[in-house]
Amino acid sequence: MISRFGKQERLVGCVRDAPGGVLSKRIMYPSVTKVVPNEDFTLAVGFDNGEEGILDMKPHLSFGVFQKIRDYEQFKRVRVSFDTIEWDSGVDLDPEFVYSKCKMNTRT
Repeated sequence: MISRFGKQERLVGCVRDAPGGVLSKRIMYPSVTKVVPNEDFTLAVGFDNGEEGILDMKPHLSFGVFQKIRDYEQFKRVRVSFDTIEWDSGVDLDPEFVYSKCKMNTRT
């Protein structure tokens, strides 16, 4: 979201921890609306706020569950699931991670 001062801002929502409980602030990240795999193990990602970016997955493919998607045939089986990214193998990404790690495309 662009503020009236031209600065990029994230929406902050209030969440009640229990009925009648304390309100706490939580950063609301945009939802993923589009994902396209690239042969170089990057993902072209679109968000519901209109932003688009590239998420480089190469640095993560040697760790834990991400080893399941090191093969390009597995990697390309990616899709949008709810508000984030998921692969057929069951690997998924936190929406906050996706948004914060994307290198956003700049519009000219």
